[in-house]
Parts: sequence; structure tokens; C-alpha cells
Amino acid sequence: AYFEDINKRYSEIRMLRHDMNNHFSAISLLLGEGKVKEAQTYLQHITTDMASVTPLSQTGVGALDLVLWNKLTLAREQQIEVQMDFQHSLSDFSLSDYEWCSLFGNLLDNAIEAVQKLPEPERKIRLSVGRQMDMLCIYCENPYATILKENGNPVTLKADHKNHGLGLKQIRRIATKHNGTVDIHTENQTFSISVLLTTSTSK
Repeated sequence: AYFEDINKRYSEIRMLRHDMNNHFSAISLLLGEGKVKEAQTYLQHITTDMASVTPLSQTGVGALDLVLWNKLTLAREQQIEVQMDFQHSLSDFSLSDYEWCSLFGNLLDNAIEAVQKLPEPERKIRLSVGRQMDMLCIYCENPYATILKENGNPVTLKADHKNHGLGLKQIRRIATKHNGTVDIHTENQTFSISVLLTTSTSK
């Protein structure tokens, strides 16, 4: 499904590139007629369209790049602002592609689910990744409207209660396997999760 979606995005990019000469001609004509505001508006539309189909900068894990691009596109379609900051390549760490995609996919799925319930101006997610020595620090933060807990752990508000909490369980499983920890805080209507991974190939 991800690859099908990526192929769709690349088709959109090809169409935008194909039309670019026409767009530049239209902007040139507007500027030639002194219609600066109209030209600026036109250019802003093009910039927005390009941003919606432009891949993220590489994380060092090709499969994860596709997943993150897909999640970011889904968030944009729901007017959710996502700030991603990868300060270090993930290629130095020994997780499999499956584990990277599962870890970040579940982090973003949970965050998107939470902010969907908020007014549009409050729909914001912040994801950052940094490294200290041989430790990788992953931090994700988002506001929320309501949160339920079971045995001290947050649970989903979805109708499918049978499978609630599986995302967080998978995150904890991956962290534990790689000698890491998961720390969750819910304060001031803000949910934050920190994942610390300590297994590295030490490149």
C-alpha cells in the first residue's frame, strides 16, 4: 500500500514538472502586467503543491523514508502540522527496516489519532531524533483532548478496543529488544513519549 501511494506521489511530481513551463509563463505574464500580488499568489499555490508531494530528506533507512512521507502526507490532508527534525542518520543503528517502520509508524499513528479530535489550529505534532554517544533519542509530542489509561498506560479511544494499545506495546517491545527504554508523560494536555535506544553498530 505504501509503494502504491509513493507511485501516486511520483506521478503527481511528474505532472507538476510537466506543467512547470506553463506556470512560469503565467507568472511572467502577470509580472509583465504589473500584477505582483496575483503572481505571488500563483507562486504560493505552486509551492504548496510541490511541498505536498516532495519526499522527506533521507533518514538513512529507505523504507522508513517512504513510511514517513506517507504519514506526513496523510497528516497534511487532515490539516495537521508535523515538525520533523532528524539530526542524525539512523543507518548507524542495528534495527531492521521492519523495526524502524513499526517504531515510527506507531508513534505517528498514535499522535495523528490524538490531534484529529482537536480544533485545526491545535493540530500539531513534533518529532525529533538526536544522538548522544551510542544512544539514539527519539522524542514525539502532541496535544490531546482526552486520554484514557489502563494500568497506568494510555489507551486508544477508537471503537476497536480489542486491539487498543498494540502500537505502544510494539514500541516498548522494540526498545526492550535493543536495550532501550520508553518514557511517557501526559501533562498540561500534552502527550510526550521518549524512546531511548542504546544498541548501535558504532560506525
